[in-house]
Amino acid sequence: MKPTDHHQDTPIRVLGYASWIDKARASQQIGALWGQASQAGLLHPDRPAFGVYFDYQDRLADRYRVLVGVESDATPVDGQETITIPAGRYARLTGEGRAAEVASTLWREVWTDGALGAQRSFGVDFERYVGGPEDSRVELMISSSSPAPRSAP
Repeated sequence: MKPTDHHQDTPIRVLGYASWIDKARASQQIGALWGQASQAGLLHPDRPAFGVYFDYQDRLADRYRVLVGVESDATPVDGQETITIPAGRYARLTGEGRAAEVASTLWREVWTDGALGAQRSFGVDFERYVGGPEDSRVELMISSSSPAPRSAP
């Protein structure tokens, strides 16, 4: 999966549930947010879902916030929050299949690709899911300070 350069032309306001995440417990904590959003009735296979990563405490991503939800202009209720994904430059990675497995594979690419890591700005990163958890198209957008790196042939 090679990253491509993507410019998000308009901001996206996402409504959902958020929490601070610790790197050592990230899978469990983020999974709980997806469960909370699902139980609240926010997630539907015919509507894109988002995982938004922000407020990084350091470039090692040891502690950060995640919000899981959907694009919405609604007012937050019952512990919900909103975040606006800013317009701007992102490196885009995509995949299809079981949502959790695809997302994990895409993030592993971010962590192991030195060129991609070097251009990462640690602003607001996000995942966009289209489809259900068993069959989803996943886009991972990494906030970028420069164009997506080119791979050697």
